[in-house]
Amino acid sequence: MTTNYEIKVWVGNLGKYNEGELVGEWFTLPHNISDIMKTIGVADGTPYEEWEIFDYVMHPFVEINRHSSLETLNELAELIQELTEEQLEIVTVLIQQNVLGNNKAEDVKRSIEIVQHGEGTDYNIVRGYHSYKELAESIALDSGLISEDNPLYGYIDFELYANKHLFLHTTHYPVKDGVYVEWLHG
Repeated sequence: MTTNYEIKVWVGNLGKYNEGELVGEWFTLPHNISDIMKTIGVADGTPYEEWEIFDYVMHPFVEINRHSSLETLNELAELIQELTEEQLEIVTVLIQQNVLGNNKAEDVKRSIEIVQHGEGTDYNIVRGYHSYKELAESIALDSGLISEDNPLYGYIDFELYANKHLFLHTTHYPVKDGVYVEWLHG
């Protein structure tokens, strides 16, 4: 797993902060929440009960703010750790393209669960195309929109078709060079 998908937060003791003292620490999630609270001095037997996420490292697809739930972020971090590199890239595309919603925790969780179900249920991985133009040409031929023996075939600008029609009206999203996600519920 690459580190750019880790969820990192700086959790601080809000009571100490209000008293003028900065007490907290960086944590890479998932992390035991009881241990986090003990580390920052928010635990049973202390006068402090409140904590807050004071800082965080921007995540490719999980929205984090100072009021985010540590339980939810922990759960997402665990789900993220289970994904392969390719699955991580697919989830990132689904979130960035707003296919399933946005980067709110529940939408991210839903995207991860769909990708974990596997290819063929909600999406397919399309490989082997060197460009979006090449993919567009293949889709046009496979769907019967045009055939290679049609006299107009040579006049079709598949680059334009890819950029003006497929990109705006399709369910094919580029993941990386030569790999696309075909969303089956578009």
